[in-house]
Amino acid sequence: RVSHALRLAMVAESIRALKEHGDKAYAARDFAKATEWYSEALESVQDVAVLSNRSATYSQRRRFDKALVDAERALKLDPGWPKLYHRRGYALFHLGRFEEALAAFQQGLKLEPKEPSLLEALAKLEEYTEPGPTFLSSTPSEPDAQRADLPEASLPKSTASSKSARPKRVG
Repeated sequence: RVSHALRLAMVAESIRALKEHGDKAYAARDFAKATEWYSEALESVQDVAVLSNRSATYSQRRRFDKALVDAERALKLDPGWPKLYHRRGYALFHLGRFEEALAAFQQGLKLEPKEPSLLEALAKLEEYTEPGPTFLSSTPSEPDAQRADLPEASLPKSTASSKSARPKRVG
């Protein structure tokens, strides 16, 4: 009979190996394969690093809806990790939810004010959008605790209230 502690160690080793396969596929820019490896690892346990990495692979594949779900699930597990706010904000930005993206980047910067990826993302958000009438006038609410558990089809794509910042027009 295998002890509970030994089983947990075996699961952790299995997840680590699957994550490493996913990391190698990501480095090789095989984002579909990386997603498969990370998804297999997540079948055993919800791991914050694996969720974060899968969120990145979904973003690379332009599946920002799924990237957002993984970022929000990861944030539930570790709300103190600034990188997760970047993952969430990046997905929100590409879904056209600019105010929520801004809030995510700002939340991450509260945790780590000099985080380069968050500073760069915030600068790009400001460069590529212009304020609308309600931009920065209110803080969007925290993500609903149930939202990440909803099927993809039931997630709203974007709403008028979350689009008060607009893409800048050129010319």
